[in-house]
Amino acid sequence: MKYTVTKLSPTMIKVAVELDAKEISPVKDATLKSATSTMKIPGFRPGKIPAKVAEQHINRATFDAQVAEAAVQKYYTPAMVESKARPLAQPKVEVTKFEPYKLLNFTIEVEVVPDITLPDYRKIRKEVPKVTVKQADVDEVIERLRTQLAEKEEVKRAAKDGDEVTIDFSGTDIAGAPVSGASGTDYPLKLGSHTFIPGFEEALVGLKVGDQKEFTLTFPKDYGVAALAGQNVTFSVTVKKVTAMKLADANDEFAKKVGQFKTIKELKDDIKKELHDQREEEARNKLKSDLIEEIVSKSKVPLPATLISEQEATVRHDVLQNLTYRGQTLNDYLAQTKQTEDQWMQSEIHGQAEKRVVTGLVLAKLAKDEEIDVSQEELAAEIETIKQRYTDPQMRAQLDTEDAKRQVLNQIVTTKTLNKLYDLATGAAQTKKPTTKTAKKKSPAKK
Repeated sequence: MKYTVTKLSPTMIKVAVELDAKEISPVKDATLKSATSTMKIPGFRPGKIPAKVAEQHINRATFDAQVAEAAVQKYYTPAMVESKARPLAQPKVEVTKFEPYKLLNFTIEVEVVPDITLPDYRKIRKEVPKVTVKQADVDEVIERLRTQLAEKEEVKRAAKDGDEVTIDFSGTDIAGAPVSGASGTDYPLKLGSHTFIPGFEEALVGLKVGDQKEFTLTFPKDYGVAALAGQNVTFSVTVKKVTAMKLADANDEFAKKVGQFKTIKELKDDIKKELHDQREEEARNKLKSDLIEEIVSKSKVPLPATLISEQEATVRHDVLQNLTYRGQTLNDYLAQTKQTEDQWMQSEIHGQAEKRVVTGLVLAKLAKDEEIDVSQEELAAEIETIKQRYTDPQMRAQLDTEDAKRQVLNQIVTTKTLNKLYDLATGAAQTKKPTTKTAKKKSPAKK
């Protein structure tokens, strides 16, 4: 087999393949044998017809086409392997010349994983993140634990800061239309917790059971839901219950209720360590994210249309799911952000898709260059760890599918690649954190 590769673009190639008689002959024989198994010729039993006799009774044009197609199917994969191309989409295959059964030329046009040029990432240097935990941080966790263990008593007086109120509420825009994601029923809200936007909890102080109140607030410009950011919303609130919170004293008995602690000092020390470990992990992850973003920004990555299209579909699905979770439809969102679906796809979806594709290709290239590998034992152990999170047998069984294994494998490779980048940039190998007293149950430092 002879072949030549022509690069049509950074992401498209054409492979021209030439087969000679020696390579076509076994394909012809196999095709003829398959044909004789169903042929009926007087004097011969089915499947026992000699090849020479069979050739005299076949439709030559049909047979030649079958041989050509079978030869293309047989030599397509070897041609792609030898050319070292990694296809991303269905190829366009065309037979350009066929001289039965002496010569067959065909071409393969296909989108492939492009060549990626990385910067000299091994020269990037970063400082190991340093984190601190202040006493106020520990006190904040203690206060949250005191609230969680507080004794609750329903009262008839006016609500004050620190009380929990149960409310029904709804929000409308300046036109009086309901605002998606700005309503709730029987919602428990601790006044002073700063759970809601500024001004909401303060507006409820002084209200009693049965009281109704209407007020208008402006959502912060950096609010997480883009459709609400900076918008004026009028809320109508009805108070259904006021509950006084009797906080537990932060003493040794309190510490024993929280976990396996003998004294309040042990609890505070454990909280401080947990907070420190959490912040270290967050800082490491932030540095890893910064590293890959820096490498991506300095890399040259041609964008394959197939991967962009696939990621656009994935990003769109994720965004729509998020809207549904917030009680919004796409039409609601488009109306609030004053854009068409095409504009939304271009401004919000396409860019995210491109970023995912570029990052994925760069990570794959880094993993290859750094010879990141995953043993079968590592993969099996990670899958078993994930299985422990589920009690549903069907969910656990799905992790044994080949698709699930590939996803877990990719996650492990990505994690190991990012860890490698971190170690190269900081010179600080990462170690597994020791188990703490609260390892058996959720840490009190975690929200």
